[in-house]
Amino acid sequence: MAKSVFISYSWEPEETKAWAEKLGNALKQTGFSVRLDCWDLRAGADLLKYMESAVRESDFVLLICTPEFAAKANAGAGGVGYEKRIVCGELYHGSPEEKFIPLLRAGDPAVALPSYLKSKLYVDFRENAEFESKFRGLASDLGSGPAPARHPEIPWEDSVSKRLDSTKRLFEFARSKSGLGMPKWRAQSWPEEWLDEWPAERIDEFIGAYGFARSTMKLGREAAQDFAFFWLREHNENEFYRYADIFEWLDSHRLRTSAAATGRLADELIRLDDAELQVFKKAYETARSMGRSRAQAEDYALDEAEVDYR
Repeated sequence: MAKSVFISYSWEPEETKAWAEKLGNALKQTGFSVRLDCWDLRAGADLLKYMESAVRESDFVLLICTPEFAAKANAGAGGVGYEKRIVCGELYHGSPEEKFIPLLRAGDPAVALPSYLKSKLYVDFRENAEFESKFRGLASDLGSGPAPARHPEIPWEDSVSKRLDSTKRLFEFARSKSGLGMPKWRAQSWPEEWLDEWPAERIDEFIGAYGFARSTMKLGREAAQDFAFFWLREHNENEFYRYADIFEWLDSHRLRTSAAATGRLADELIRLDDAELQVFKKAYETARSMGRSRAQAEDYALDEAEVDYR
């Protein structure tokens, strides 16, 4: 049975969440069962119950340490503070010390490690370029044996070749007028920055989200790039086609007066399953056919689909 890992982190700064997902994906590829709140929870979920079960039932708890994480833990604030109390309680009642592993992601250890973790040996993940070597050591400590490289089933030479192909493709996209339109000096460094944070397999998803934001949402280059990165951070792979369908339906019915507002509503509705989404659409169209305004029809549809949006 796969060993289970719970990843604990502070929701601020925003990039910590993206890095937590990167770590979670790497662990899943290595054979672990991963619990991560942004993957597991939907609107209305019991956060405290989730944190308690995740800490107590997982084989390992990885705590991503940043100055923000330490400040919240030391103050007992928010979810981080609540998790601290659970972890301390588990240690007091005999949980193995090795179950709880601090990962130093940002800042000086004196500031980024909360008081209750200062005595523990941490894994230093502050340098993005060292992610794979540090991850292999962590995976070995967790008991999986040596972790695979970025492309685990591809020979080393082919892996390098694939990365170079990805670098070239990202450079061309960054330079092209239909893409990011960057000057050459900026486009030369951008692919490496991108690949340090995201797997090459998500390039198509990024380019697709960017193109959709430019052509359908009518966003400028900078805003479209922000949207594409937001999509990668906030959503699982292979969901974009569904988001695009929802956005286009909302846009065709003119529920919102701006692309940004339509996007926010679409981002909420994508969390619904297909049956709930159909309820929303049918309820909206029914309310409009009865003479209600768009705003009134939207409120009615949100209530019928049980979406707590406003």
